[in-house]
Amino acid sequence: MSTVVAARAITCPNCGAQVKLRGFAHTLNVACERCLSVLDPDKDGKVQLLQKAQKAQRIDPKIPMGSRGSFEGAQFEAIGFQRRGIQVEGVTYSWDEYLLFHPYKGFRYLSEYNGHWNYIRPIPSVPRFVLVNEPFVNGQKYKHFQTAVARTSYVVGEFPWQVRVGDAATVEDYIAPPKVLSSERTSEEVNWSAGVYIEGKDVYKAFQLSQTPPAAVGVYANQPNPLGSGGIGRIYLMFLMLMTFVSMYSCIAKPDNEVFHQSYQFSPSSNAEPSFVTSMFDLPGHRSAATEIELKSDVSNNWTAFAIALINEQSGEAFDFGKDVSYYSGVDGGESWTEGSRSFQVTIPAVPPGRYYLRVEPDRDKEPGESDSQFARVVNYEIIVRHDKPAVGMYFLLVFVLSIPPIWIWLRRWWFEQKRWAESDHAPSSSSSSSDGDDD
Repeated sequence: MSTVVAARAITCPNCGAQVKLRGFAHTLNVACERCLSVLDPDKDGKVQLLQKAQKAQRIDPKIPMGSRGSFEGAQFEAIGFQRRGIQVEGVTYSWDEYLLFHPYKGFRYLSEYNGHWNYIRPIPSVPRFVLVNEPFVNGQKYKHFQTAVARTSYVVGEFPWQVRVGDAATVEDYIAPPKVLSSERTSEEVNWSAGVYIEGKDVYKAFQLSQTPPAAVGVYANQPNPLGSGGIGRIYLMFLMLMTFVSMYSCIAKPDNEVFHQSYQFSPSSNAEPSFVTSMFDLPGHRSAATEIELKSDVSNNWTAFAIALINEQSGEAFDFGKDVSYYSGVDGGESWTEGSRSFQVTIPAVPPGRYYLRVEPDRDKEPGESDSQFARVVNYEIIVRHDKPAVGMYFLLVFVLSIPPIWIWLRRWWFEQKRWAESDHAPSSSSSSSDGDDD
């Protein structure tokens, strides 16, 4: 036959209120909820007044003492509450801690700072340190975040250790979001605990609290990055590899289909009509494809403009454009120099198959100071048409477009991490930063 252990009550010697002990034999200290005196109840029912009523303004914990919440498949009871804080450059940053108790699972903790919550459990062993400030626990590496002296400013409820207002401990926090690893060191002992970030709504749901939890403010030490841990980067790399493979296959599988190649001459001083149409040529295939028109010339220290149109014989549809070729060279100070190019290439991205011809119109005006012989110099050039040419430019355009979302997400992730570490002992900038509180 199992025995049900019942909670016992003591009388506060300072105010006479009944104080219920929910932690059974584990309770070493209890703070009276009415007068906030710290008491020491012994097993014989005697009660010793350890610290008179706290002068601090009364605080109403968000989780009332005696409330029960479901964690790890068990009902834990909130039996203790304390407010702790650290000082950074004369400013105090405080957070709340709740002590939870289950008769068989033992003690757990909840900490809350500016709407950020952590569910914490003590760990019995000291973590393994491979590098300074990088402990390992269960294969998880943590990074040092902050070291500070935490002081207790308010207590209510019961605790399995000697607790007083004014107690101080050196706290070290190590993070691996959403996890946190913390140590508390006093002159007598060192205790380690491990916590995990939990949303306020989940805490209130566990305790069935009807109120709305306070909104989280800022970025907390072990708060998970809402933009994930880089999964978008892996997806982007997969798409990039796929696009690269398809582009390479396209370049290998598609020959450089030359469908037209003819040479011509242009005499700027001639009175003949410079424009003409070429002979017919076919653009084969069953779908629209990229078509490249290349022009090569022998211009030297002058220029020539070309107006070219690719025209479909059946439909009359025209793809026209204008380009210049200009090439200059010389020697200056004993060093040769060149400027411009004797050729150009134009790619028309989608040209339907069919029978086509080119309309070509070369042109050049006589420049001031140019002699008649220079102006009359004949320009030799050739025109080459290639059809169904792999559109390499489209590949780079797609790479650029696909890069925008991951770059934007990466920048937002980076900015989130900057704000996280700005609150640490390892702030990325030299500017001083406030603490986001400790999670212990």
